[in-house]
Amino acid sequence: MTLTLLAALLASNALAVHPPVAAFDDDYGGYDDDGWFPSGTSWPVSQPSDVPPVPAPKGVQGGVLQDDSPRILRRLDGHLAPVRSAVFSPDGKLVLTASWDGTASLWDAGTGEKKWSSGEPSRSRDQGLQTAVFSPDGKVIAAGGEDKVVRLWDAASGALRATLTGHTAQIDVVAFSGDGAKIITGSRDGTARIWDAASGAELRNLVADGGDVSAAALDSDGGRALIGTTQGSAKLWSFRDARAVTLAVESPPSFGAKSVGFLAFLSGGSKVLLAQRGLRVLDAASGALERSFADGEGLGTVSIDAAERHVAAVDSRSHLRVFDLAGGKLTRDVGPLKSNYGAALSPDGSRVVLAESLWAVIWRIDYLPEEREAVRRALDQTVEVPAPGNGPGSASNRFRRNFGK
Repeated sequence: MTLTLLAALLASNALAVHPPVAAFDDDYGGYDDDGWFPSGTSWPVSQPSDVPPVPAPKGVQGGVLQDDSPRILRRLDGHLAPVRSAVFSPDGKLVLTASWDGTASLWDAGTGEKKWSSGEPSRSRDQGLQTAVFSPDGKVIAAGGEDKVVRLWDAASGALRATLTGHTAQIDVVAFSGDGAKIITGSRDGTARIWDAASGAELRNLVADGGDVSAAALDSDGGRALIGTTQGSAKLWSFRDARAVTLAVESPPSFGAKSVGFLAFLSGGSKVLLAQRGLRVLDAASGALERSFADGEGLGTVSIDAAERHVAAVDSRSHLRVFDLAGGKLTRDVGPLKSNYGAALSPDGSRVVLAESLWAVIWRIDYLPEEREAVRRALDQTVEVPAPGNGPGSASNRFRRNFGK
């Protein structure tokens, strides 16, 4: 590999350096008393623009790329009330949004085109959606919210497949098992329920240890469940051997940060990631704490990329922070954000979708793994820096610090 190839990479759309692109102007007016944008308003339509897919770093501090002007790839407009969640499909080609207007919408992540919406927006305060997720194969969408019902749609056509009823209060959590056969839902009625994804039949009703269910997850086949609450407790339920493991949470919980905000199985189910005030990696068998990072951070929504390389969260300062999951090192710090209701990494970790007010925004925050590898190889084989100049501030080490070894 030669310097010519590196120059070609840097000149390509993938690695090019472009002047900053102005952020979208959000000053379109205001909400009415119900949190809706005034009816009859003409919304500007987002147009694709020549935006570089890699943000130009503001600087490097302690090995962390700093950037307060992320590059917007797409803005997804169309909801009439705040978007409460936004996630990528398992293949990264689609984005699913859920809004307080009572609708879930599916978008093309590349073009920003809306593919379908689950229905007509509702102005009722008790119809808003809180969350929507894809099944692991991307073929089914599940969403729940204030009307206490979970609905399943066919992702390709938008056709309604099933309605799951039984909760007696707002649903804040919906998640599939790894095989897609089961669904777990968490509600403000203090229960987590497990359902058969094909038939819609309720399989289990688990009562939390006090408080509302604020986080929940299933393992690969639904044989184990994680449940976290607004009172700061968390348990792993194993249905294979009829036991429950109490997970190590912050004790005592920090004032204003009791809720367990996120739970997920890691490493094939042997580990658990828990977000409370900071991030904790726990042993799934014993519930014991193995390590923690981002300690003391008030974290909002949390997401992990498909390879379990990175975890992203929005902190109490409205910064999007990305951490290396294996070592807990902060690798990306973007912000402050304007308004944010949720953030999710793309499966490859190169993009993030943020639920911002009435829309969702897709940012490019990182190089693709293959782009990083191409740069690394080009640098390793072509850049020669004399030993005295190969210190922390040298060009060679700056590249390696930014792109990884």
